[in-house]
Amino acid sequence: MRFVVPGEPVPKARPRMGRGGRVYTPARTVNFEKRVAICAANANPEIFTGSVAVRIWISLPMTKKQVERISRADLDNYAKAILDAMSQIVYTDDRQVMRLRIDRVPGTVEGWVAVEVKPCPTLSRPPTWA
Repeated sequence: MRFVVPGEPVPKARPRMGRGGRVYTPARTVNFEKRVAICAANANPEIFTGSVAVRIWISLPMTKKQVERISRADLDNYAKAILDAMSQIVYTDDRQVMRLRIDRVPGTVEGWVAVEVKPCPTLSRPPTWA
């Protein structure tokens, strides 16, 4: 299954402490996760029950001078937001992800994310040098 999420990718932000000690996720992260969930659901996926392999391409927005905007976020934070958003839509839980590949690629003025999910055979072999 494949789908594209148009617009600026947003990394998973740390939970924040609100008034009265309430913990909340920042709205920007929540909105991005909703966008991912809608795009995943529109791709008409079957819910995977076994192990899955996920491939993610992240294209950060570019300025009008075609220079990529600087992001201080790590790729793993982008992946966390995307994987969490797909829970209960693409797979039951993101613990099913046994293989994950993330690539940062040049893109358009507004940015985008592309995701591919497919069944994954049992665990890979360990490296010979380990």
